[in-house]
Amino acid sequence: MDSIYRNAFITIIAAAGSGSDYGLPGVSRPRKSTPPVGIDSHAFMVMQNPSIDMKDSTWNTRGWTYQEMLLSRRRLIFTDYQSYFQCQKHQTMEQLHKDFESTDSMKRMLGYKHLLPTQEEFFTVDEIYSRLEEYYPRTLRYETDNINAFVGVFRELSDRTSDHYSSSPSGLYMPHQNPHFYGIPLWLDLKLADDDNISWRFGLSLGWRIEKVKNGPLFAHAGAMVKPSFPSWSWASTKGQRLNHDHYRIVFSSRPSHSGEIQDANFSAYVTHKSGERISLSAYTTRADDYTLFHPW
Repeated sequence: MDSIYRNAFITIIAAAGSGSDYGLPGVSRPRKSTPPVGIDSHAFMVMQNPSIDMKDSTWNTRGWTYQEMLLSRRRLIFTDYQSYFQCQKHQTMEQLHKDFESTDSMKRMLGYKHLLPTQEEFFTVDEIYSRLEEYYPRTLRYETDNINAFVGVFRELSDRTSDHYSSSPSGLYMPHQNPHFYGIPLWLDLKLADDDNISWRFGLSLGWRIEKVKNGPLFAHAGAMVKPSFPSWSWASTKGQRLNHDHYRIVFSSRPSHSGEIQDANFSAYVTHKSGERISLSAYTTRADDYTLFHPW
C-alpha cells in the first residue's frame, strides 16, 4: 500500500464519519455549517479549525490510514465542515481567502504551518521514533498487523540513499533490505560499519517505555489476556494488548543519533533463522528473508 500512496498523483481522504458508507461531505451528503456572527454592521465567519476535525475523526484513529496520511504527496481531505488541500510545499483551506494561504499566515491564525507533516519534516533519523509514538495509539482490527501497517514508513526511509544522510552529523541510514527487526529500527553508519555499531544502536532502540497520559488501568481488557503475537521487547507486543483509546502512550527514551561516539560498546546482537542458522544483525540487514522468518530471540 505504501507504494500506491507514494506514487499516487493525489490521495482523497475521507476524514468524516465512522465508516465507508458515510460518503464525502459536500459531495454525497450536505456539509455541516457554522452560522456567521453579526457585530454591529459587520458579519464574521466562524471558521472550524481543521486540526480539530482531523484529530477527532475516526480516520485519524486507524492504524492502516497512518501511512496514507504520511506517504501521500498530495492530500485532499474532506471533513464535515470543509475540504483542505496540502502538498509538500503548499496548503489551502476552503474557508480561507486566498490572501491567507501562505504558511506564515496559516501559522499565525492556526498555530502551525502544516496540518499534516511534510516529507522533509519526518524523514530523518530521529523522527522515525516520533512517528512510531504517533502510530502507537492507532487501532487495528488484527493484532498481527501491528508492524505490517507501519512497514511502509520504514521502507520509505530506507529507500532514500545513504548519500542523503552522509552530510548529516550522525551519518546514519536505514538498510534497504531489512530496516527493522520485529519493529525495532536498525541503523547503519557511514563512518563506522561493523557488527558492534549496529548492535549497539539496536540496543538503544530497545529503550522504550509505556507512559500514563490520564488516569486509567494499564492495558485493561474486557476478557482474558491472550498471548501476544510479538516478543515482549518489541513495542508491537504492548500495542496488541491495548484496548482502543486507552490512557497510555509509548515513549522512546533514546535517539541513536544523539548518543555520541561509541566507546567500548561490547555488545553484539545475533538473530536465529528458523532454519537454525545464527547470523549477526549486520548480516541480517543484507538478507532477502524478512523478520518473520527469524525467531524473536
